[in-house]
Amino acid sequence: MPGAVAVAAVNWRPLSEFLTMGDFQVQGGQKLPPGYVVDKPCVSPGYFKAMGIRLVRGREFTEGDNETAPGVVIVSQSVARSLWAGEDALGKRISMEDHPTPGDWLTVVGVVMM
Repeated sequence: MPGAVAVAAVNWRPLSEFLTMGDFQVQGGQKLPPGYVVDKPCVSPGYFKAMGIRLVRGREFTEGDNETAPGVVIVSQSVARSLWAGEDALGKRISMEDHPTPGDWLTVVGVVMM
């Protein structure tokens, strides 16, 4: 496409009627605020740049973040502030599973402005 500066993929189009939402677990047993749910899109490397979403801490996804690598996640600045107020979110771990096993934990590698 002429003039394109970035390309990426996402499983559900942002701001559409279809979203993947839900809760998650924070390592260490920290409880989420009542009714706290988040959008859970799956995105490819380059997504944040393509969408004009600024990385404020850490790194974006890379080609090395695949099914054979340890699981990683990027959270929004608002999620980071809600869960780890006054702390650095990088290196914290969350799981999308209700009863996570050791392989279900994802390490926060980035924080984006959202």
